[in-house]
Amino acid sequence: MALYLSHLRGSESVIAVHVTNRAIDLGPAVAGLAQTYGLKATSVRAPDRGGIFLESDFILLTRGKALDTPEVQRAGHPMLQDPAHRVPENRIWTDDYSNVVRLLRVR
Repeated sequence: MALYLSHLRGSESVIAVHVTNRAIDLGPAVAGLAQTYGLKATSVRAPDRGGIFLESDFILLTRGKALDTPEVQRAGHPMLQDPAHRVPENRIWTDDYSNVVRLLRVR
């Protein structure tokens, strides 16, 4: 994440993380990174565009106020205000730690 952040051009730049996955809920891992790096995180679902693309889920991350626009607020919801997405510091994904099993979706 630090590498991605180093390439942003300003405080209003946004990182879009594609998290669509039927088997794994990547939201908590990305929310944990946002929490660690002091970023705002908003979950957004892009609708199906007439069968060309399936619905896709993204998490938008920023340092600034880019996610505070009415369009983004209508399309998604802030993640870090939701207690379900708060991640304990010892569970944040790093180069040395990840746990895919904890993110498996139960069917």
